Formats: sequence, C-alpha cells, structure tokens
Amino acid sequence: MLRASEAAEIKWEGVTQKDGMIEVHVEKAKNDQLRLERSSFFNYDPGSDADILMCRWRIHSREKCPYVFSNLDGSKKLTKSSISALATKMLAAIGKSGATHHAFRRGGANHMRATGYSMEEIQARGRWRSLAGLQRYIKDVPRAQGCLHPQENGQKNIFSWSVEEREFLFRTAITL
Repeated sequence: MLRASEAAEIKWEGVTQKDGMIEVHVEKAKNDQLRLERSSFFNYDPGSDADILMCRWRIHSREKCPYVFSNLDGSKKLTKSSISALATKMLAAIGKSGATHHAFRRGGANHMRATGYSMEEIQARGRWRSLAGLQRYIKDVPRAQGCLHPQENGQKNIFSWSVEEREFLFRTAITL
C-alpha cells in the first residue's frame, strides 16, 4: 500500500527478495517527519510470473537507472504524477474510470480488514500515523464488526438455496 510519492523514490538497492518475501525500503514517507525510514513487506512466489517479470525489469533497467519505477527505456525515474497517471490509466482500462492510484491504498486496507486483520496490523502495513487517519479509508463490513459470513459459520446463504430448498423452508414455516 505504497503512496505514489513513496513508489517514485524506491531504488533497486532498497529492494530485497528472500524466502518468498520482498522487502521494500521506504526512505521517505509522507508521515515520517522524524525520518525513521520504514520497510514494507510483500509475499511473492519464487518462479511466479510476477517474480520473473520483476527480475526481467531489474535486469533491463538497473544499469541505466537506480530507481525501480523508471520510464520504458530505463533512463530516468518516473515522477509521482507519472505513476499516478499510469495507475489511473490502468484502472480505467479495467473499467474503473475515475479511480486513482489511491484506490490501491484504500482497497488494500479494506481487503485486509475484510480478511480479518486488526486495525493495528493494517495501520502498520500501510504506515498510517494514527488509527483516525486509517479509519477514513475503511468501509463498514460485517467482519469488521465481528459478524462472520454465512459460509464461514457453516451456513448456506438462503439466496443460494435451490427452489426446492426454499419451498421446503416456506412449507415448514407455515406448518409451525
């Protein structure tokens, strides 16, 4: 959940891969006024398409530019606004017109919350300075309020029942 300004400053020397984990060293973040520097961690599968693409991009651009996000010929780094514009263009191409690079940050936070991560874990992952700042990104979902999805409770969703099952339930309810 990197900000465009953070992504623009990532250098190859700050990216390490080991044991199915990528560590990205973030030298300067929006909320790091004390210049403590942070790292973000990402899981990846060695040998996966993403791994191979990253290795190829590193080989292609590393000799020309020390920054991970460089222009296609690898000669200079992309700016924060270039990264933002590219993300907006990619999102529009998949039918999400009007969405910006910040949708990845909001979406990542909400995905983590929906899959059971605590607010503190999400705050640390996204490097939010406060829970109040993070809460503006989180939408209300049942799991965030302690409710499990029916399938997680071992229950079937009534709307996924067959016509026969719904008719049986209706007949049973009437006879009670």
